[in-house]
Amino acid sequence: MDAGWLKSRIEGAMYGGAIGDAVGGPVEGRPRDLIEELHGIREVTDMLPYVIKDENGKPKVKAQPGKTTDDTHFKNLLCQAIKKKGGRVDAEDFANELTLDDKFAYLIMRMGLIKLHLLRHNYTADGYGQSHMPVVDTAAHHGGKGLPPANGAVMMISPVGMLYPGQPHEAYLAGYEIACAIQQGYSADMAGVVASGVAAALIPDTNARSIADTMMEYAPQSAKALLEATLELVDKSADMPTFREAFHEKLLIHFLDPGEVVAVAVAGLLLGDGKFEESTLNAVNFGRDTDSIATITGAIAGALNGISAIPDRWIKAVDDSRKDEPLQSEMAAGVYQALRNELTSAREWSDRYSALL
Repeated sequence: MDAGWLKSRIEGAMYGGAIGDAVGGPVEGRPRDLIEELHGIREVTDMLPYVIKDENGKPKVKAQPGKTTDDTHFKNLLCQAIKKKGGRVDAEDFANELTLDDKFAYLIMRMGLIKLHLLRHNYTADGYGQSHMPVVDTAAHHGGKGLPPANGAVMMISPVGMLYPGQPHEAYLAGYEIACAIQQGYSADMAGVVASGVAAALIPDTNARSIADTMMEYAPQSAKALLEATLELVDKSADMPTFREAFHEKLLIHFLDPGEVVAVAVAGLLLGDGKFEESTLNAVNFGRDTDSIATITGAIAGALNGISAIPDRWIKAVDDSRKDEPLQSEMAAGVYQALRNELTSAREWSDRYSALL
């Protein structure tokens, strides 16, 4: 492999995730009839502006194409933790980047932040005259206890997989632990599955089907059954519209179900044969939680193909629309340096202990 292969794939994964988010954001949760009314199309073929209806019921542009959502915001916070640490991170590192007044925290994510804040800041041992708190779990990886399944963890976890290239099992474990800061159980499991998929995409000469098989290997039992059923539908479908109709009829679960989101993200990747643009648009055109589905597909397809496979117009649109968010190129550079640091540490560890065998 050429020098710089991993650098290109990490940058591809970072931009791929943000672009999937930006392409899916304008049509998230919208039925096809409304998409046609607002945009004049039924199937998304390019990045769109964010359009709403004004007080007279007329289409009104709220934001230009390329604007990302909470999906990319929380992924950026995770990258920020990685940059500060200069290497692999855990739930505590991620939790330190979260703030209670974060304007991007919606619904269940807001519940998670409030719960984490209460555990970490209000229930302190010294405030109760104790040396420890036996009845309250104040560690960050207990923050998501008791919260319902949702897509907050799966949508932002892809950078973890970039730090474990070719090590999907380790990526799964790390992704699960970090996700537990905001969600646990099924949701954290599926975040680990996404991280394993990104790590598997960073294996030279791999392909979309191999990545899907790896993700299924680490999925919990119920999600494994859903992934298997999804792959059967993919094999019977000529394109996304055909798959979409069959999935809606047979497998639809819930808008915020992380198993559904990950399964459909994998379907988008397979129906696009792993190619970046085709796979990402497939993910968006499924509908429902389009930004979360496409940010997963985009990150994996970006990792699989590298930055050169991503259309320049989409990269520019995301960069131009970022406002207070950092450039994805800066986030990619931080993750890349963290990976270099980890590889240096691994070589030092190997040299030290090989002599003791």
